Amino acid sequence: MVAVIALVVTGFCLQSMAAGASAPRACGSWTVVPSPDAGSNGSTLAGVSAASRTDAWAVGSSFTGSIYRTLIEHWDGSAWSVQPSPNVGSRTNALTAVAALSATNVWAVGYYDDGTTFRTLAEHWNGSVWSVVATPNVGTDENVLESVSAAGPSDLWAVGYRQDSPETARQTLALRWTGSAWSVVSTPATSGDSYLFSVRARTATDVWAVGSYSVPWFQTLTEHWNGSSWTVVDSPNQGNGNNVLYAAVVLSSTSAVAVGNWIDGNQTATLTQYWNGTSWAVVPSPSPAGYVNFLIGAEASAPNNVWAVGWGLQAPFGTSRNLAEHWNGHAWKVVPTPNVGADANALAMVARIPGTTGFWAVGNFEQGGSNHTLVEFRC
Repeated sequence: MVAVIALVVTGFCLQSMAAGASAPRACGSWTVVPSPDAGSNGSTLAGVSAASRTDAWAVGSSFTGSIYRTLIEHWDGSAWSVQPSPNVGSRTNALTAVAALSATNVWAVGYYDDGTTFRTLAEHWNGSVWSVVATPNVGTDENVLESVSAAGPSDLWAVGYRQDSPETARQTLALRWTGSAWSVVSTPATSGDSYLFSVRARTATDVWAVGSYSVPWFQTLTEHWNGSSWTVVDSPNQGNGNNVLYAAVVLSSTSAVAVGNWIDGNQTATLTQYWNGTSWAVVPSPSPAGYVNFLIGAEASAPNNVWAVGWGLQAPFGTSRNLAEHWNGHAWKVVPTPNVGADANALAMVARIPGTTGFWAVGNFEQGGSNHTLVEFRC
């Protein structure tokens, strides 16, 4: 399984691309765009965000020997290129998500290995260089950041999970940046292990985070920030097995979408939910791969234009293939996505391109026994 950590274009014209650059040639379909690798043993992309049509960022990790290191790539309107990115110490560092606010204000989050356990990691782009910005940790054991989102240029949220000690359950973790420092903001305690995998900030008083908690099966977890505190909001589950939400999109003050997966007998099916301003409800979504279907990234440009991406398996021990689904305001529909080669492919995140009809999606594919970065574009 893959490791997951046009010449004529309405609204997003690629005519300005450098001559000879490999790029999509038409709207209406997902197209693979070349992207470089870093480490000698493989590279993966886990997050993507765009500030404009000529300024997008993708983050993940590269693998050399037995060590993962941060990987940051930039789109300049013509091509993707690897950018220098810092690491903390000499052990594993990985970036899981990125938020591009402007050409001089981009944040990436993840984690690093301090020799004993994982600790939170945040990096900032000021228009010239990426640098590590100090982040707090809770307790003595694992602290990991999975997602980052901005309500404004100096108002950001990052979420993930923490473990106060090796003997305690993992609990949700939320950090907030208010212009000068990252600080821990209390989140409600839940039973068993609890995780937040995605955060989306619409305004300073309207932020959603989603994930799961175990009781003992994992159940969906949705939390809302109202400007003063985080509260757990009831969310439905299907079947009698695991239900997990991996990504959220806030569409308006009264609507949001969350996606993930649930255990349906011996199979794993897609899970999509909709917030109508009062409650969360399950919305039917297709599970085309049959055996396993994961939706782990989501983004929207409008309430009737929502994309969710992930991967699926048709049979046990099969080869994972890309999965993309589109919400038109009424129903979810599978949309074909290209795969590279015959080995495993997986999409991890999707991002809209402001001021255009375009979207980027990133992930990785397997070839020659190692993982390689995967970038796809659609307008």
